Amino acid sequence: MKTPLKSLPSVLAIGAGEIGRAIEFLLAKRGIHVELWDRDPARMTCQHTLEQMLPKSDYVFLCVPSWALRPVIADLRAKGLNKRATVVALSKGMEVKTGQDVAELLAETLPPTQKFALLAGPMLAEEIVQDLEAAAVAASDSKAARDGLKDLFSGTGLRIEVSADIRGVSIASVLKNVYATSLGIADGLGWGGNRKGWLTARAATEMRDVLTALKADPHTVYTAAGLGDLIATGFSRYSRNHQVGDDLVHTGVITVKSEGVVALPSVIKRLGLRAKRYPLLMAIEAVVLKRKPAHIIFERYYHES
Repeated sequence: MKTPLKSLPSVLAIGAGEIGRAIEFLLAKRGIHVELWDRDPARMTCQHTLEQMLPKSDYVFLCVPSWALRPVIADLRAKGLNKRATVVALSKGMEVKTGQDVAELLAETLPPTQKFALLAGPMLAEEIVQDLEAAAVAASDSKAARDGLKDLFSGTGLRIEVSADIRGVSIASVLKNVYATSLGIADGLGWGGNRKGWLTARAATEMRDVLTALKADPHTVYTAAGLGDLIATGFSRYSRNHQVGDDLVHTGVITVKSEGVVALPSVIKRLGLRAKRYPLLMAIEAVVLKRKPAHIIFERYYHES
């Protein structure tokens, strides 16, 4: 059931790629026009300037990868970000230079009083624009931001759960990309459903334990932002993280930039010596970063775990 909106909010999506277009598609179901803006003018037939759009925007969706967040936010602040707007990040990664997850980065770079939230979960953009439903967790320290997002997407085909555990959702979103790469490797190796089911359970267990080690709520792994997104990303032909794993098996070359690959060194660095406690994480590191043969590493992991 749709929650009635008192008035139609002004929504801006930064990034006119697949997820930005998916947000536009979803909110059109409520009669809400989404202004799209992209650094690449070739993606847009026409667009207003940020100076025109930002002061009136009630919601600003950041539909860019984690490595673009810091410069994008600096640009938004310089060009008139509405201090009453809710900034919503859909990025699921870590910044290479600082090792910060998305929640940490937003807290550092946005004005202290700015409301912000994460939207994380199984939201494959290619499926959304085919009118297939999706799910997400709206995570924020602000109850107003959480409830506002739930109302905004009510009746759109995006099922929203709310959570105050923004740290746990942010880290779970990173981990699901890393571990989804292992499921792409398993697919590339020709593992059957039985072994992939076993591997998925192992991945979820390690994600839970890593969340605990990083002082985040381990129960977040069982939400749409954790296990739900791991399964969707790990087994989807649309997923870059899955593609990386599959490509490494067949060609030994990474042909796309994925959040999981970018975040993997930061995850291992953040864990320090504790990283060795997680054998699947070590297997992923061996294949993805050290380029060791996937069939040897994963067969050993399967038989020794």
